[in-house]
Amino acid sequence: MKKLLKATILLGGAIILSMGIAACGSDEDENGTATVPTQNFEDDAIVLRDDAELRITAPQLASILPNEEIAVMRTNHGNIYIRFFPEQAPLAVESFLGHARSGFYDDVIFHRVVEGFMIQGGCPDGMGTGGTTYFGYAIDVEPADNLVHIRGALSMANTGVRYSTGSQFFIVQCTQPPLVPESRLIRELGEDLARAYIEHGGRRTYHLDGRHTVFGQVFRGMDVVDAIANVAVAYSPGQTPGNPNDPPSRPVADVVILGIDVMLYSELS
Repeated sequence: MKKLLKATILLGGAIILSMGIAACGSDEDENGTATVPTQNFEDDAIVLRDDAELRITAPQLASILPNEEIAVMRTNHGNIYIRFFPEQAPLAVESFLGHARSGFYDDVIFHRVVEGFMIQGGCPDGMGTGGTTYFGYAIDVEPADNLVHIRGALSMANTGVRYSTGSQFFIVQCTQPPLVPESRLIRELGEDLARAYIEHGGRRTYHLDGRHTVFGQVFRGMDVVDAIANVAVAYSPGQTPGNPNDPPSRPVADVVILGIDVMLYSELS
């Protein structure tokens, strides 16, 4: 599995910072327990497998159970559907869902988007310089060997130091695989997560594993994420024009989170 400690990196400013389900119905087994069939992602041909071992080794690739909490992020570009991993990242999940239920994210913009990298939002002042957790204080990274920054991953932004995670988050939009040998990916991550990186992308986010908290995964609406990543952008205040390492990233027209609805997966129509 991947070692958690990697070289610290700051990605621009104070903070750095898929897939529609074809079938969602459930049946009951002979004991009356609800079961979920294999779920197929339309966007990237990712298949979520109903596999108990996979829920431990690569939960981003395991099928979604009826009693799992999900969120529907409504934006002015369409809806993004997200699942969560409270066992691996309890604080990040609780903070995000607490903010979502309270309306904290309503009318907040995606202030930073970089096509081929990620889209970032969650700053209440819309400048990428503020926002704390639902608890009222910054929290530390919650690294997990079995959650990685593949395409569609939902992760918490931070300043590159401990206890700097607040309300800002980003969604990975990369489509290219990491510039790492396949053998190394398999050695560090195992076959399933390595294959997800290779087939679906994460070139510019692979190095963030262990440095930022992955706490969710988009399971429907990656076409919306892609649309947001491709909006016209300009330089943000404080950026230096012409710096190839810090390209224009602020949407010219606001990309707005209209609201976030939290529900059980079984309640999703």
